[in-house]
Amino acid sequence: MLRAIVIATALLSAATSTPLSPHLVVREALSTIPPGFSASGPAPADTVLHLRFALAQGNTAALEAAFYDISTPGRAAYGQHLTSDALAAYVRPAAETDTLVRAWLAAHKLEAAPVSLAGDVLAVELEVGRANALLGADFRMFTEDKSGRRLVRTLAYALPAELRGLVEHVHPTITFDLPPVPRIVSPSSRSLTARLHTAVNASCYETTTPACIQALYGIPTALATQPANKLFVSGFEGQWANQEDLTEFLSIYRPDIHASAQKNFSVISVSGGTNNQTLGKAGVEANLDIQYTVGLASGVPTTFVTVGPGLGNFPPDQFFLSLQDEANYILNMTDPPTVLTSSYSQPEINVSEALAKTICNLYMQLGARGVTVLFSSGDDGFGPTFPGTCPYITSVGGTQLNKTTKKEKAALFGGGGSSGGGFSNYFPTPAYQSSSVAAYIAHLNGTLHGA
Repeated sequence: MLRAIVIATALLSAATSTPLSPHLVVREALSTIPPGFSASGPAPADTVLHLRFALAQGNTAALEAAFYDISTPGRAAYGQHLTSDALAAYVRPAAETDTLVRAWLAAHKLEAAPVSLAGDVLAVELEVGRANALLGADFRMFTEDKSGRRLVRTLAYALPAELRGLVEHVHPTITFDLPPVPRIVSPSSRSLTARLHTAVNASCYETTTPACIQALYGIPTALATQPANKLFVSGFEGQWANQEDLTEFLSIYRPDIHASAQKNFSVISVSGGTNNQTLGKAGVEANLDIQYTVGLASGVPTTFVTVGPGLGNFPPDQFFLSLQDEANYILNMTDPPTVLTSSYSQPEINVSEALAKTICNLYMQLGARGVTVLFSSGDDGFGPTFPGTCPYITSVGGTQLNKTTKKEKAALFGGGGSSGGGFSNYFPTPAYQSSSVAAYIAHLNGTLHGA
């Protein structure tokens, strides 16, 4: 604690130093503006930013070990999920870390509010001019070329040398969020070898209905009887799920559910999220997710989690903040869901490595609480997508049936692209995948070696 007091005093005295003082060391930086964006000039100095400071967690390695023990059948701790208090004991930053970071912020007359279960993420509100001075940054306006949407970002930021290893990252800074865009696709007829299916209706080669998926994977049609199971479906980027649409969908494809009491979904709002029920406002992605989830889960209580713009009225492009808000909300629940499923993702290159690891650790925490987290693998072929590359979640790709071979294969889209996947540039191959990955690489026999 004496060391913390000494360093805190030094940080207070450094408050009058210049933005480029030797006290600051670059924490993250980009060499160029990300593809798809253009510089639009300096950000007005009085523009308000809502930054989040991710602090070094208490014992991530021990939490990871506990996560795998809890998640691996046959181990003594399998299924013994952590309580929120037990989880917080792993994640909570060291007292010294919290003291030093708060002292530094206080020296700049900034107040920090915790926005996570264990206090490992602090939210700070400040103007661009003060943020530039605090972080040795140059926050500017950037425009997304395709949509004209504008962001305030910096290509680099720095932290006091005394905080090295104590602050993992600050966001939003160098991560340029692209809003996930639902893709309406038509299947290609190109074939990839996979499983053979002969017990499906011929119509399944053209249209995928709940009945097709039930036949392919042996999913029962009987209504669920386990009341403890709960299923959450994520909704981001102003995507809304419509109850009237769901009712009509079930009347056509699952009349047995339509006639039951389990034909509705409930709604949870996170960070001001809404669920507009105007029929013309229904989101393609949100409707698809809810309709097929309810249509396949056969009576499992389903909740649509609509995530809003975030604390401090973040603009709707803050996808990675929305991911954190949703995860933190669920981590604070006394009785979290059994499953959280989300069909949203972005190319892994769009998120900084430090931010990706912070978000991925949230999914490890959810897993330790007993939540199975599912994400789509995206539509960009071999390119890695996030959060799909996080080793603590299950990444799910798309498949289709070939009418000639009657084989299931990875989906190929008529408009270009295919079901996503690819090796992460941030996360090493987890042990549970090592043998499968080694066999896959051996099967390629060097044909796809990189440069």
